[in-house]
Amino acid sequence: MKNITIKVIALMLVSVMAALALIACQPVGQPQETPDVSDTEPEETQPPLEDTVLAENGKTSYKVIRSQTSADYETKLTGELVRGFKEKTEIEIFASDDWVNEALGYKEGEFEILVGRTARSESELVYSTLRADDYAVTIVGKKIVIAAHNEEKLTEAIEYFLEKLTVSEGKTEFLASDAVTMKGEYAVSEITVGGVELTQFKIVYRNGAVETVKNLAGRVSDKLYEYGYNLSAKTDLAEESEYEIVIGSTNRGSSEAESESLRALDYKVYMEGTKLYILAGSHADSADRVADALFEKLESLLNGGKISVTAENVKIDHESDTYKTKQLLIDGNDIKEYTIVYTQNDTLSLKLADSLCQAIEEVCGRRLNLISDNRAYTGGKEIIVGYSKRLSGAASAVETYVNKLKDNEYLVVSEGDFLYIGGKQEDRVAITAAVNSVINQLLRITDPEKAEIALGANTGTTVLGSKYTIITYNDGDNSYQNIADRMTIIKEYMPDIICFQETQTGHAKKYKSELQVYDYVLYDNDGTTYNSQPVFWKKDKFDLVDSGIKWLSDTPDKRSKYSESEYVRSMTYVVLKDKETGEEFVVISTHVSYVDAATTKQTARMMELIEDFRDMPVLILGDFNMRDTSKGYQNMFKENFLDSGRYLGKSDVAAIDYCFIDITKVVATDYKIIDDHELSKVASDHYAVYTEFIVGFN
Repeated sequence: MKNITIKVIALMLVSVMAALALIACQPVGQPQETPDVSDTEPEETQPPLEDTVLAENGKTSYKVIRSQTSADYETKLTGELVRGFKEKTEIEIFASDDWVNEALGYKEGEFEILVGRTARSESELVYSTLRADDYAVTIVGKKIVIAAHNEEKLTEAIEYFLEKLTVSEGKTEFLASDAVTMKGEYAVSEITVGGVELTQFKIVYRNGAVETVKNLAGRVSDKLYEYGYNLSAKTDLAEESEYEIVIGSTNRGSSEAESESLRALDYKVYMEGTKLYILAGSHADSADRVADALFEKLESLLNGGKISVTAENVKIDHESDTYKTKQLLIDGNDIKEYTIVYTQNDTLSLKLADSLCQAIEEVCGRRLNLISDNRAYTGGKEIIVGYSKRLSGAASAVETYVNKLKDNEYLVVSEGDFLYIGGKQEDRVAITAAVNSVINQLLRITDPEKAEIALGANTGTTVLGSKYTIITYNDGDNSYQNIADRMTIIKEYMPDIICFQETQTGHAKKYKSELQVYDYVLYDNDGTTYNSQPVFWKKDKFDLVDSGIKWLSDTPDKRSKYSESEYVRSMTYVVLKDKETGEEFVVISTHVSYVDAATTKQTARMMELIEDFRDMPVLILGDFNMRDTSKGYQNMFKENFLDSGRYLGKSDVAAIDYCFIDITKVVATDYKIIDDHELSKVASDHYAVYTEFIVGFN
């Protein structure tokens, strides 16, 4: 506190701790028992709590203080206290938040009634003694502290405070004898960590922590709440306190160094001094596993209704053995020394860099930092994915090799502290092929102890991918008279593959008779014979390896739908194999709901259903009934699917029919909405969407 001396603070803290210890668990309004000290050593007498005069002669110097970040219920209850105070005393008392800025005149007051968890040290002191269902109404110095962790108990505390106010002879007082801490009922009577009551601890995680760390902190907090402890959480930017539960890598103690030593699926729990550390590797599963292990440990320590955590009995140290190799070297350098750099504002570079990052993590358990080239080079080893600012700066030696590349040539080259993976600027084919070539090498590792990959070549490699064309077309009004118009358009393009939606069984047979060079599969979507998503392919070019239908619902193997969806929705999939090259890839034709809530769930389900195909190139085409700003679109983008129009910078903001490609394995080289044909507007109420793409990089 800025306006109270340290000496006074110390005196108050000693006073309140003594008082709280004496009054804990006493019935409301009953005299406090005097402890029997006949068999104990004499103790220094502590100053007793003093009755507090809140108002005199119709005036009060007190203010009611709540947190500037108070919960809605705290704000509401503060108002009820102000109104209740006036009803009982006929004196107006004002309320404000706990913000302090002495330069602007906002100072901490000497006379305050603190409601809820304010930023005042007196509030913090009292809260450090309370469990989840306790409440306290007490005196600290000249301040009244009204504290509880939830709305129900804070309501009881305020009601108790108003009830105990005494108004007599022109004075309004809160008596020291009425100060109270009321305890709740708990299955676990006490938890101590290193001999210290758990109420003294705070949960700490890194400022800007990733979601997995925040979720882990949340799980720990929720579990402790089940035990009756509502611990406050803060980031490591806050002032360090003596007793902390540290989640993940922070600026506290050894947490950063220990976290860096963990691989993706490793985790550990340990005590260091007066702090408990809970650390998880970079994989999301690691956070769940360390939480499960810790909770199991706590249950095992439960004895006589109490849990006593010590440095010896809480220690957990798990090292996963699921990686392909313990150590990965790139041209003689340990992979953990590298940072991966992607090109700022280049979605493809970012997604490919992230795929490489995931592959490295899968192979050796090391999750590398991922940054954009917009951040200045500060030293150290970097893996540069795609043409970058680095090439005209710190990694200028690499540019000599890049300048020699031709179109569709990629380069994987080491030069000094830099490893470049990519091609010429804007060459999507080259960068995709380059990253895939490195990932393929990683996945072929077989040495479980130490594996080294040599990537030091400085000459370009020509991409030998296979190029195909595909069209997606919604039949629209399902009218037979429009089939000839649609056929006219399709015959002018003669794509290798065609995906239809809202197609009648009779339509599919008619298409087959008109398009003799194609074969097809059709699965009944909803039992009506007129709303399916067949896939056609040139039979002299591909063999059908596999096909089927999955419904976009919680039961994908039977005809069903989400309650939010107006109709049954599904996806038809085929696995095609190029007869000449042997290349296999997956094509999916789908028709998604036009109800946003359903579309969001259906696209998320689709991403789950295709998981078994993710080692192959995947394309998903159809009528999605969504814009590129929707949650459904974002569901797919998060899984590396981008519509070919946006991929090539030709996206139509009004589009709802798309060809989505897995941009880590597929390159779109051309895209067009076929709206310029003389029959486009009459052939269907949708325009056909054409895409040219490449798969099968060497």
